[in-house]
Amino acid sequence: MKLSIPVVVLIVFVKCKTITSTQLNRVSTLHANQSTRTQNPSHMLKNEWTGDGHLHFTFDLLNGIFMNSLDMKTGNLESIVFSPFSIQSVLMMIHLGAKGSTKSEIAKVLHLDVSENNVTFSKSHETFGQAVRSLLDDPNVCKSLHSANQIFVQENLPISNTYSLALQHYHMSAIKFVDFAKDSYQVLNVINDWIEKQTSHMIVNFLNSPPSPMTSMMAINAIRFKGDWQYRFDPSDTEKNAWFRMINGHTAKVEMMVAQLPVAYAYNSQLQTSIIELPYKTARLSFFILLPDDTFGLFTLLGSLNATVFANLIFSMRKVNNAQNTGRNAGVNIRIPKFTINSLPRITNILRNQLGLKSLFSNEDANLEAMFNRPISTVHMDELLHKAILRVDEHGSVGAAVSTSSIERVGTFTGPYFEADHPFVFLLMDKQTGLALFAGFYSGPSSGPNERNLPINKNNGGQVVPPTGNFVHSKDQ
Repeated sequence: MKLSIPVVVLIVFVKCKTITSTQLNRVSTLHANQSTRTQNPSHMLKNEWTGDGHLHFTFDLLNGIFMNSLDMKTGNLESIVFSPFSIQSVLMMIHLGAKGSTKSEIAKVLHLDVSENNVTFSKSHETFGQAVRSLLDDPNVCKSLHSANQIFVQENLPISNTYSLALQHYHMSAIKFVDFAKDSYQVLNVINDWIEKQTSHMIVNFLNSPPSPMTSMMAINAIRFKGDWQYRFDPSDTEKNAWFRMINGHTAKVEMMVAQLPVAYAYNSQLQTSIIELPYKTARLSFFILLPDDTFGLFTLLGSLNATVFANLIFSMRKVNNAQNTGRNAGVNIRIPKFTINSLPRITNILRNQLGLKSLFSNEDANLEAMFNRPISTVHMDELLHKAILRVDEHGSVGAAVSTSSIERVGTFTGPYFEADHPFVFLLMDKQTGLALFAGFYSGPSSGPNERNLPINKNNGGQVVPPTGNFVHSKDQ
């Protein structure tokens, strides 16, 4: 399998009044198409995973996005991909320049130390920055992963030198002055060119109309990833017309990739969920898939899932490879769909209405004074724009560390089964730092001629009623 993923997250700041949605494309765009694995992935640092709050933030977002993507009347669920890492990178840059209730609210949303108020030194920013540098400076990672931060600022705004230096120190971010007020078309070209360069020309014309003259700042994070599986899928084994069961009671045809691979696997009976790890050739990066037992299992799984539960689940995994004992090919028997997700999650609504980040979006209450060296007119955040596109298929490098031979499809496997023919959760993670580069859920292909009804009885006038559960801000167990 190969993943090719560029990402852009854009935050728009305005003075006095907000920008309308027609003035921008309403998206920042994600376009996608250390060691050798051990029997127990104990090299992953469990305490560091949950200590900086990043995974807590990841699952808060995941739960909120799930509920915003589900039509409770029809049962339709939109597949979603997003980048927790990219969104947090931008919010961290804003947190560094915030004061008062705005700073406290951002800290709570990101699970940072609320008591930190010093721009010149912050343990939270130091920890996050070191994790990012550890990842991006790894010579085995830098060829497949790239990330960059940039803040475009209206000319003559009095940006504090302290804030500018702190951005560079903690987040490797530069400030570029532009003229939104008088030359918005030129700014449009500057921003689009920067994004195109950072995504290796995979994202072009990101903004399709000039920013509003009222724009004061645009904070951007761009990230791209292109990775090959360590253990590849053979395209000749892919099933072209497999059925995928969806939450709305329908099935749809998908292309199902099939392989028997020596990968890490676990089953949790309490969650009624299986998990596998598909490692990349870049060994510290892996793609985790969490598969509930039944079609409607996402409700219960996401109602229970948080950083602590996920970390415990990861640390229960064991690599399945008993070929030496059986004298034959062995491993996890995997069936997962090829898929493309093109999503536009409404991150602003989730941050403001579900996670409690209210003052930052308020013209009256936003406090970003630490960004400037003298008082200026009120500046607040208009919107956090985020679009994600993810493509997953069989293709990988022939020179992978381990390749599987051709396998039988059914009936003679010796390892556990992992058949993802119904909705599942996925995370693309750096195992060393616990950073979630991408996350989301796949609920099936878009409606089309290959879709059919399942014989599932729905009560309450046809309205889909999920199991009870808390889907936002799940507390640690």
